[in-house]
Formats: sequence, structure tokens, C-alpha cells
Amino acid sequence: MSWEGWDQQLCEHGHYQGADCSFSDPADDFKCWVEGCNGRLVWWNQVDETNGGSEGMVKLKLKKKAVFCKCPKCKNVHMKKAEEYYIPKTKGYRVENEIQES
Repeated sequence: MSWEGWDQQLCEHGHYQGADCSFSDPADDFKCWVEGCNGRLVWWNQVDETNGGSEGMVKLKLKKKAVFCKCPKCKNVHMKKAEEYYIPKTKGYRVENEIQES
């Protein structure tokens, strides 16, 4: 019998990413996806999709919206600042040594 799923992850700056789930410690190979952010993993949660649902998914509370701009040269929309989320205190797994409360 197999297990299907993925990890929800937050860096210390509240940047969120979904990652392919493995059975190793997520902090071992964590790298924040936001360009220029070297934030460490401070929270993660496994989402189980074995039976077709998203069992255990945590709805995160938005702290700051992403900021976008439209390039006058190429007319493409670019993200200037990534969205940030509050780090949950009661759900998922907190990497206690890495969290700095404000």
C-alpha cells in the first residue's frame, strides 16, 4: 500500500511553498523559493492525498499580500514581494529553535 502526499512549508519570513513529500526531515534539504530569501524552515505540515482528498491541509492566515508590478518594457507582470503568512501555533510541526516570535 502506498502513501501519496506533499508538505506545506513556511520559512522564517512566512513565505509559503508546497513541496514533494519525502520521508526525510524537511529541514535537511529546505530552500525557500523566494529569490533572495535565505529563510530557514520554521513550520511544516504533511497533506495526505492517498484517497483523493487533501487530508490534514492547514488553511494559513495571510499576513501580507504579494506586491506586483507591470514592466513598461516587456508588459509582463512581475512579483516584487512575495506574500507572507503567519506561522501556525497549534497545527503542523514547528521547528522551535528557528522561530523568533514578534
